[in-house]
Amino acid sequence: MKNVWIFILVALFGAKSFGQVDVIFVIDNTSSITNSNYDSIQNTIEQITTNILQCNNHNKVTVVHIYGYSTHIESDFDDDMPYFERRFTGTGVANVGRGFVTLSHALDNINDSNIISVQKVLHRTPGNSLIACFFTDANRGTDLLEGAYNIGDSAAFINYTNFKNNHSAKIMMFLKSLGLQELNAAAGVASVGGPYNGTIESYEDDPDGMGQLPRYLWSDSDFHLNPTILGQVYESICNVPQFECPSYLTISYPNYNMGFGNDYRQAAYQITANNILNNGTTALYHAGDDVVLKPSFYAASGSNFHGYIEGCSDNYQARIGNFDEDEREETSLTEPSNKELSFFNIAPNPANSIVSITTTEAMRSVIITSQDGKTLYSRAMPDKITSIDIPVGTYANGIYTVTVATANGKIQTKKLVKN
Repeated sequence: MKNVWIFILVALFGAKSFGQVDVIFVIDNTSSITNSNYDSIQNTIEQITTNILQCNNHNKVTVVHIYGYSTHIESDFDDDMPYFERRFTGTGVANVGRGFVTLSHALDNINDSNIISVQKVLHRTPGNSLIACFFTDANRGTDLLEGAYNIGDSAAFINYTNFKNNHSAKIMMFLKSLGLQELNAAAGVASVGGPYNGTIESYEDDPDGMGQLPRYLWSDSDFHLNPTILGQVYESICNVPQFECPSYLTISYPNYNMGFGNDYRQAAYQITANNILNNGTTALYHAGDDVVLKPSFYAASGSNFHGYIEGCSDNYQARIGNFDEDEREETSLTEPSNKELSFFNIAPNPANSIVSITTTEAMRSVIITSQDGKTLYSRAMPDKITSIDIPVGTYANGIYTVTVATANGKIQTKKLVKN
């Protein structure tokens, strides 16, 4: 009840709740960052750190170097000035956005061979917001963004979108002045807030709102920030609002599919999910009134999913229902219930080229249909067939329904995921 009451006060009176922060200084270490650039970045980080550690004694910082997926973490979050030096001097183009994938693994305590430092994990401070201050001169193309996607394509920003969503994080961008495309893309990466009100590359899945301004973006020819700009940065970090839990949240396919790691989400009233959780992933979704799993929601065998009723608590711990033993009934999201034993199996699932269907009884027919009801495969079987391979490589990525009928009249359906 306490959390709800605070939320109502903010909504009615426009009050702002400012709190302590964990800050990650993320440094692009590609070869285009000269030693002079790095010296400027180092000096700027030291000045920012001195001020933000003074404005709240719960604030903590760390420094992370990235070169593509390769990541070097200087230390865990600490309330002291970090020691750091340049860690990579590689040549050529490296997609620095992919460093945010590795950074997410460190925050989620997921083993990742791309983290080459002794420090492998980042432990967030309970109650602290998370800010990543990103220093880069990356070109838009396949350097700052993911892949050779068109302007405004959400897939190009996926690494930053996932980082913001999965960690309730803000990104502040510090860009070495380049062309207009780079400036617009950096604005799209940056979170809402700060002084930047210029042009921006808009994309539909932007967690901060498509094309919304202003943004936390500063641009300079050599990462040298004058006292006025440094003052803006101090104020932005020291006064950053605590993360506000959304009232309603939709977790949609395919942008929020989970191929690895953890996905923790909360909403004040309702979460609606139609995404895919692959083998090895863990997802915890909780909301005050409803957690709605659409028919296309899919938790693969080997995934771990929990949905429960709890409002905006910032607490992610699986709940077990308070049922009497004779009232308890467990039903898998992907298999027939224990009242109806499964007589067929799909492997691999998810699949990308060939899927094998095997049965314990002779098949009469196999039908595969898409989510919109179109029949993509239909075949009547000869007598005593219990195994068949079906090519699915031309199918669009998504969820399909496989229906198998046996010679003695049994019918079952299962979901097939095409990756």
